[in-house]
Amino acid sequence: MQIERFLLIFKPQIQNQTILKNHKLSNEEILLGIKSGDDSVAEYVYKRYFPQIQSYIIKNSGNPQIAKDIFQEAYISLHLKCRKENICLKCEFGTYFYSFCKNLWYKELDRKKRHRSKLNVVKEKEEEYGMLEKDIHQTEEYRIYLDHFAMLVKKCQELLRYYFNRMSFDEIASRMKYENANQARKRKHKCLQQLLESIRSDIRYIDIKGGYHGI
Repeated sequence: MQIERFLLIFKPQIQNQTILKNHKLSNEEILLGIKSGDDSVAEYVYKRYFPQIQSYIIKNSGNPQIAKDIFQEAYISLHLKCRKENICLKCEFGTYFYSFCKNLWYKELDRKKRHRSKLNVVKEKEEEYGMLEKDIHQTEEYRIYLDHFAMLVKKCQELLRYYFNRMSFDEIASRMKYENANQARKRKHKCLQQLLESIRSDIRYIDIKGGYHGI
């Protein structure tokens, strides 16, 4: 399974970096990487923590695709939060992120009023996870992204899906009948720029941004 390049939604230019191997990152290293849009940290978090999150969601009325969506929403929210303020965790990052995903999934089940009796939510220490409720509200930015992504022309949607899933530009060019990888790369840039400009002009996004201090 390939990790989706969800950081690129709000940060169009991310440098290619070497994937981290056989090295456990500290909370500070993970949060810094999430904030800066480090692809290797995104893949590190995905490979290290997604299996446990997926297992929990599947056991509680979900499925693999829903688990992937919840993980993505949580990661985007944390990326946005890291860019707005300094985060100091009182627990291991994995514990915090796992709890965030669980609470996000519980919110979704509660909203749809389905299978609530089957869900066994583990209550965490209030002093450690009091920030979770605030974080979950930030997923509104992800919903704004989905709205504007759906407004793109089909070709742009297709290209960006390939790109977010780490497909090479050579393969994108082949699938979409572009002359070469360079043409595919230029088209990606135009589509992504169009998406970002559309998001930033949305009154909901402007209101959210205006609600934070120090931006």
